[in-house]
Amino acid sequence: QVQAITAGVMLPLLQSISGIIIGVFIVAALFALSSFITFVIFAGLGAVYLAMSLVIRKHLKKNAQIIASAQAEGIRSVQEGLGGIRDVIINDTQPYFLLRYTELDLRLQRANAMNALAAG
Repeated sequence: QVQAITAGVMLPLLQSISGIIIGVFIVAALFALSSFITFVIFAGLGAVYLAMSLVIRKHLKKNAQIIASAQAEGIRSVQEGLGGIRDVIINDTQPYFLLRYTELDLRLQRANAMNALAAG
């Protein structure tokens, strides 16, 4: 349990703090060398970050809707198949439910992959 706390909390916290300290010193050194160029670089990077976040936000919202609907439809499909399992076996409709669930799972995986790609 101590190792889990150390690896899960303490190390990331120490890495974040050291990253912040290093970042502050780098920014201070850049401002000391040339404040105008440093300001232009930060403004440019900020503009790119803002533009990317605005573009990605739309995709994340769309993917969230796809994920929610695919999960709900997947649960409904499994419940329908299990609820009438006798009828499914007698009528030989297993391929229908399998295809339906496979399509839903593919949509869900694709949306999750796009979200993971957008998250970096």
